Amino acid sequence: MSIKQFMSVAAMAIVTGLAGTSALAQITVPTVLIGNPGNEADVVDGDQNASGVQRLGSVAYAYNIGTYEVTNAQYTAFLNAKAATDTFILYNFQMSGAFGGITRSGSPGSYTFATVSGRANNPVNFVSFWDACRFANWLHNGQGVSGDTETGAYTLTAGGISANTITRNAGWQWAVTNENEWYKAAYHQPASEGGDSDNYWLYPTQSNAVPTTAQVNYLGVIGNTRPVGSYAANYYGTFDMGGNVSEWNESRTSNTRNYRGGSFSGNENFLQAVSRNQSAPSTEASFVGFRVVIKLATLTANLQLLDTIGSFAATRQITYTAIQNSATIVSGVITVNASSSLANIILPASLTGAATLLLDGSSFLRRAVAINLTGSSQNLGQVNLTNGDADPSGEVDAADIDLVIADFGSTAVGNSDVDVSGEVDAADIDIVIASFGSVDE
Repeated sequence: MSIKQFMSVAAMAIVTGLAGTSALAQITVPTVLIGNPGNEADVVDGDQNASGVQRLGSVAYAYNIGTYEVTNAQYTAFLNAKAATDTFILYNFQMSGAFGGITRSGSPGSYTFATVSGRANNPVNFVSFWDACRFANWLHNGQGVSGDTETGAYTLTAGGISANTITRNAGWQWAVTNENEWYKAAYHQPASEGGDSDNYWLYPTQSNAVPTTAQVNYLGVIGNTRPVGSYAANYYGTFDMGGNVSEWNESRTSNTRNYRGGSFSGNENFLQAVSRNQSAPSTEASFVGFRVVIKLATLTANLQLLDTIGSFAATRQITYTAIQNSATIVSGVITVNASSSLANIILPASLTGAATLLLDGSSFLRRAVAINLTGSSQNLGQVNLTNGDADPSGEVDAADIDLVIADFGSTAVGNSDVDVSGEVDAADIDIVIASFGSVDE
């Protein structure tokens, strides 16, 4: 998709825990990893609210985004935890109507909420941007009755809401998507991975062709929302980023917030990357819902050279690339100092599990290394390798090998080379560390 003509439409105020519930249980919000940090932006021509060319979809960091739109079941759990009195008017009576999926019983101080039969897994709608922020704050603060709605990702004050000046706090954990996070998850696919020549599609269906109604819930064909995940996922594994309900994002003008993606009642124009839509943040409508993002926790890999070939210069640089699900999650260059032979690599905590860390240090990274992966959720300890052989017994078993070293870039044969056959691989990767899941060396 080349330079696009940006279309702006100003609108008037119009779990998974994928099951119905009215209990005060913790919900699960499934997410998918959006990798390829630092991707180039898509180039879009300006709209009425921003002059000149707009660049959208570039995100410097890896992050996880909701696999699905927030559902009625998830929002019902939120209401039961925080809306017994409903001080912040989190419930809209239209949620119990034909287009909604949540009912309310009782009186102020003892309200209870339940999902409508058959609509628990439909996306929640009739929610304002501020409702979405309060849901994100609640997730940020651990859910439950004690999960605060007014602080966390957003510090919500009457003045900030009235002036529409609320922004995401630096210490956020869960949040409503910002426009770049949403845009990337919907339209980005590297050309090298089968995407369009400029890495962005026009539609969130991995295509520049107008979707059919077998691919997206739109055009009013069904005339209502459908359960999330009813259609195929896109490149990153998200569902329903086109159709079903449009989704709030953080981007704003002086008195509006943006939403994207089109809805069950809209036409193909609303599905396009060139379609940015605005409404007052207090808008609650049948065609608007939201999706959340979660910041990746980080782990630190402490890399230590235990042995080297030849002299060790004062400074050495190691290029690293962490890969998960075929996507580059993080990459960079670290410096190893001769006096300590230590360096730290900061990795997303989600790399525990099926992940690979590639290290390329040219000829000096020939022998064993020790890696200590530490963080709030994982600690692999330290693996010490002798004679450059990750598996002295000679057994090759991916299920129980914690550290796999492949001296691909070296022609040396012997104790400095795990591959004693001496073959040379043109990939020029000196060390591959993988299988972050166990510590049984």
